[in-house]
Amino acid sequence: MSSYTIYAKKFLSDNGWIDNCVIGVKDGIIEYIKEGNYADFSAHYLTLGLIDNHIHGGNGFYITDADEDGLEKWLYTLADAGVCAVMPEPYGPVKELRNVLSPIK
Repeated sequence: MSSYTIYAKKFLSDNGWIDNCVIGVKDGIIEYIKEGNYADFSAHYLTLGLIDNHIHGGNGFYITDADEDGLEKWLYTLADAGVCAVMPEPYGPVKELRNVLSPIK
């Protein structure tokens, strides 16, 4: 089991920004949010994972490239920026899209 706390000067919750709070995390799940200013880790701004629901690529990778290594590097780059889920949106000629939508070999 892994437990730790995070101090956030500003935490974006479902109900808006909360100032100066401590977030208790156990096994990757938030257990509590309470007022405080001391924790194992700290952040000026803290939000839950972001979801990009329309993305074509980035950092030199375009999803129609169908390159497994490029895809992995791109996804790790997004994760490092706080993105926890994406909905890749290919666009282009139909022939190109058919190739992209086939399994990577």
